[in-house]
Amino acid sequence: MVVGADSSNFDDCVRSFPVCVVFMHAAWCGSCRSAEPMVDDLFNGAYADRVRAVSVDIGESPEIGERYHVATLPYWLAFRDGELVDERRGAMMRRDVERMVNAIL
Repeated sequence: MVVGADSSNFDDCVRSFPVCVVFMHAAWCGSCRSAEPMVDDLFNGAYADRVRAVSVDIGESPEIGERYHVATLPYWLAFRDGELVDERRGAMMRRDVERMVNAIL
């Protein structure tokens, strides 16, 4: 499942599901726009019951980007039981996202 988050609900979104992947993006980021269909397909399909994806537009919620020192987009965070366990920078192929998710399941 993919849910949107901003600074008002980000922490609750990350803590409310055992495994969570955060996809940070911005409207002006071409690589981010290219990744959105893949994110929707993976997390509303194959991983829908096991992983929550949290979509954060850092253009609208820059404080979340600042908290994690985001300098490159897209930016990916993986949480297990509310704890950060992995982070990746830049565009990723579908298989790379799958590997990241499978490593924390």
